Amino acid sequence: MERRRIGEREVLLEFRHIGDYVKVTAIDAETLREVSIVGSPRTPEPDLIRLVMRKLDFNEARDVKNAAAAKKNEPPSGGGILV
Repeated sequence: MERRRIGEREVLLEFRHIGDYVKVTAIDAETLREVSIVGSPRTPEPDLIRLVMRKLDFNEARDVKNAAAAKKNEPPSGGGILV
């Protein structure tokens, strides 16, 4: 795992080559949130990093939105059925 500064954020990145694909895992050093993507090993590394960072941003934004909805007693967003 390598530690990188991407924009204002410090992120731990791991590239794992498994057969015909590469798994990229990113962990935000501050929040400890972890996300992973799977891509082709022929995809350039900057593209894989950009994609995993977009997923990390999306998950953080969703969780902030759900926390705000919980304060208002609204159901969380994110798909699925609330039981």
